[in-house]
Amino acid sequence: MLYELALPALLVKTLAQRVLTRRGASLPAPALRLRAGRGRLQRAELRMVSRVAPMLAARMALGRLERINPLHRHAIHAPQGANLLHTRAGLPFARRLGPVDGPRLLLLHGWNADSTMLLPLARALAAAGFAVELPDLASAGLTARRHLDLQHVARRIAAEATAFGPYEAVIGHSAGGLVAALARRAGLRAHRLVTISSPASVASLLTGYLTFTDAPAVLTPALLRLYQSQRGRDPAAIGPEDYALFGAAHLVIHAGNDWQVSPQAAARICEGRADLRPVILPGCNHHSVLRHGDLAGLIQRFVTAAPRETEASC
Repeated sequence: MLYELALPALLVKTLAQRVLTRRGASLPAPALRLRAGRGRLQRAELRMVSRVAPMLAARMALGRLERINPLHRHAIHAPQGANLLHTRAGLPFARRLGPVDGPRLLLLHGWNADSTMLLPLARALAAAGFAVELPDLASAGLTARRHLDLQHVARRIAAEATAFGPYEAVIGHSAGGLVAALARRAGLRAHRLVTISSPASVASLLTGYLTFTDAPAVLTPALLRLYQSQRGRDPAAIGPEDYALFGAAHLVIHAGNDWQVSPQAAARICEGRADLRPVILPGCNHHSVLRHGDLAGLIQRFVTAAPRETEASC
């Protein structure tokens, strides 16, 4: 629409500015200018459409949120010392680090990302003796779609991981925590859940995206209604109902300086569950929490020390 119509002009302008830059002109990075221009146009487009057709604007917003970044599509990243696991159809599923006979952990990355973000944590856990598996959620083995639907990917994770589980724990960062819990509902065999800076629900994920993109307030109820009608579940219930499947076998960790997913999300995850207390790690944000010096130790102690009676049956 507005962005698509303006895109050719943006590309021509960017190309011309690259030529000028090569001739010695001092200009901002072309990629950053193009990204900023695209963002402004998309926000303006949403505001305009929201005034006359909120549900159409909601479809646009959901499509943009779930669109797979081409950089991540079909990617299975290969850290040194990792072995590649394949689905039953022979497609890439995950990389495995650590000893083959160690306690099994499944690590799931967040939205618009890939498994490279989890490598610092994965390497620390592998060094502690765990067999760590790292799927890329947009890989060919998990989805052939151009958009990444949380529930679809969770079902694929549950189906393909049956060949490699059961897992001592499934660990999700950001939206990966929601995927982990949804995968458990879909049949993933995992005794424990660890969520790291994860949203409390899909509803909070959607509203957070709208806030981040400065969308008009009228778009929020429209997007929540659209999601429920398309996906068959109340987005406010997706998360709380699924996290609860693990009972006390759930470690809730959050970055103290997280501005992308507020630490209040950790408190909301624990609401009404007397056996849970969030662990807030100070001095880190949504991404740097994955390199926090205490993170791997917290997970290791939780996985190895949790009594069997608090584990989720699988």
